[in-house]
Amino acid sequence: MKKLTVVLAAVLALSVPVLSQAHEHDDHASMDMTHETMHNHQDDQCAKECDMLLKECAHEVDTIQQRIQRIQTEIRDKGATVYNREELQVLNKKLKETNELVRSLQKPGH
Repeated sequence: MKKLTVVLAAVLALSVPVLSQAHEHDDHASMDMTHETMHNHQDDQCAKECDMLLKECAHEVDTIQQRIQRIQTEIRDKGATVYNREELQVLNKKLKETNELVRSLQKPGH
């Protein structure tokens, strides 16, 4: 989750648009060209960032699935012999939260 947070923070920092000031107020042609160039650059940058996020997201989903398996194994194999009732409740809560996270990531638009 920390990796995803770091990546999202980096994307937000890089996505702040760079605004340029026109030297002359009446020079609409150069202002339009600068505006168009800025959008093209942002589109290219956005595409690169989206690709990076998709790759990172795929890696994060694998990590979440591994976490689910690890928690299930802990509960199944060790269970009440190693953990007390409260600890098992904490493990079950973590398992439930992780499953909810996977479901939210699998929703369209994420």
